[in-house]
Amino acid sequence: MTLRIIFDSRAREEKLRTGWGLSVLVGDHLLFDTGENGDWLLANLKRLRIDPASFHSVVISHEHWDHTGGLAKVLEAGKGIKVFGGAAFSVRFKEQVKLSGAHFVRVQPFQEIVPSVYTTGEITVRYGPGFLTEQALVIKTEKGMAVVTGCAHPGLLKILKVVQEHFPPEEPENAINLVMGGFHLLEETDTVIREVAEEVKHLGVKAVGPTHCSGPAAERIFATIFGSQFRKVRVGDIVTF
Repeated sequence: MTLRIIFDSRAREEKLRTGWGLSVLVGDHLLFDTGENGDWLLANLKRLRIDPASFHSVVISHEHWDHTGGLAKVLEAGKGIKVFGGAAFSVRFKEQVKLSGAHFVRVQPFQEIVPSVYTTGEITVRYGPGFLTEQALVIKTEKGMAVVTGCAHPGLLKILKVVQEHFPPEEPENAINLVMGGFHLLEETDTVIREVAEEVKHLGVKAVGPTHCSGPAAERIFATIFGSQFRKVRVGDIVTF
């Protein structure tokens, strides 16, 4: 299985567009999040020679602009796409998906989106005066799993523990070979980041690839703790696990 970074704040070449937000192509036909801008996302897809009309599924981690900004353009490019989101997503979001000719699918905990790719389902966290729900992806292979996060608002450790409650880590095929995506540590202190990184390693995670809202300090600290198993991820990179 491969993960291809379609949108993030850094790119492997100047002709690829960058900005705030995240978008990852899982395999060949499933897109996870859509970054902040649809035109930029489509430009990157074209540069990477990926046809958005080939997508049959889009998973949105949570309903923030930097993860949904490119969705309308993706849905215009394809037909009959399934958009997997949470029950807590707004009526407006669901109506826009329907008006585009796509299908909104309310996710259930550890629902299989496509073969070997699962959603954690909605994980809730207090956010501002209310609450926010976010889902992550779990990708299973014969050699282990990868967890892909959008922003990790509920906390990276909480997400990983939810995954391990469902897929017991004692079983070899449930080893987490990679955690990649936004770790939501941009505004945390070095001490907090180090505690999170050490606990991630303690949970048995073999490799990490922080992106988006993780922050420079998190990259530095995770790189120190994970050494050769740290993945520096940029738009256009292909990550295998």
